[in-house]
Amino acid sequence: MSCGLHSTPKYDARGRGVFCGPQVIAAATGISIGKACAHMNRRIGRAPHLHISGTDSEDLKCALEQEGVGYHFERKARAKDRPTFAQWRKREQHSRQATYILGFTSHWVVVKGDWLCDTTHIEPHDLSAKPVYSRARVEIVFRLK
Repeated sequence: MSCGLHSTPKYDARGRGVFCGPQVIAAATGISIGKACAHMNRRIGRAPHLHISGTDSEDLKCALEQEGVGYHFERKARAKDRPTFAQWRKREQHSRQATYILGFTSHWVVVKGDWLCDTTHIEPHDLSAKPVYSRARVEIVFRLK
């Protein structure tokens, strides 16, 4: 895809719905959903083939590190320091070529420029054509290197 993000399947190899953590890792890096799940399961000592149904920032860090992807991590601890997604996008206009994984409340998305992928938008979604998540609060930011 010309935007630099990868399309991902809506279901894993066993026909189960894909959760947002493994999905954003796959969309950002181009690895399979199964491989992203295996990286996350390895962190907590589970069998690599088991389904992932919830992730935290440590799971994403582990998967990125195992794929050799560098990142800068930032957590917005206080609620008043958390910009909306629309505010964050305005502020980050200078780095439109960078890839970001953003954590909203209980949801992950991957963004590059005007493109977004998540479990709702498995094909890269053009934010300039139709904005989504504008009022969601950005709690966690991974800037991939």
